[in-house]
Amino acid sequence: MEPGASVSDDTRGIPPHVAASHAADSSAEPSHPAGRDGTRAFVLTALLLLLLLSGACRSTAMDGRPDMSLKLFRETTAWRISYFEVGRDGRLSFGGGLPARLGTAKPVTHLSPAQHLQLRELVETCALADLEHRPFVSPESVEFVVSMRLGGRTTRRRVTDEAAACLENVHKMLMDIHGAASYDLPSFRR
Repeated sequence: MEPGASVSDDTRGIPPHVAASHAADSSAEPSHPAGRDGTRAFVLTALLLLLLLSGACRSTAMDGRPDMSLKLFRETTAWRISYFEVGRDGRLSFGGGLPARLGTAKPVTHLSPAQHLQLRELVETCALADLEHRPFVSPESVEFVVSMRLGGRTTRRRVTDEAAACLENVHKMLMDIHGAASYDLPSFRR
């Protein structure tokens, strides 16, 4: 390097077309004190904010459906066992007998947005948070284990006998939808 030459003037070993573009870029002053880095940071921040907001909107409303999922296990003292799962997308799955005991269910149908909303309203009337959780009580007739996720909150309860009356209505609604989707019987047609 020649004495008095700056680093940007040293073009040895650099192809002429690259050295020429480098010289043109180094002579131009940035139009903004932050230069390209400030613009890039702004664009990245805006995109991140947009992604966060679109994700929040999607989690609160999905095709007019409530943001709710439900798992309902029912066993009677006569060993009748059923298990329902309702996904946030409205998918209804059912298992009976041993599959229900193992907590496995096969997809049956999808609830319409109206059915999904009706199910949510019915479950809300049960006030799951207020029902007494009875983990060590032997049921006289029926036992429900219900897990519901509503918004960002999950509630899990084991409910027996008299306290289970409201959940019987939820179970009946799900059983009717399951029957209508699974069997072609006159009593299930609506």
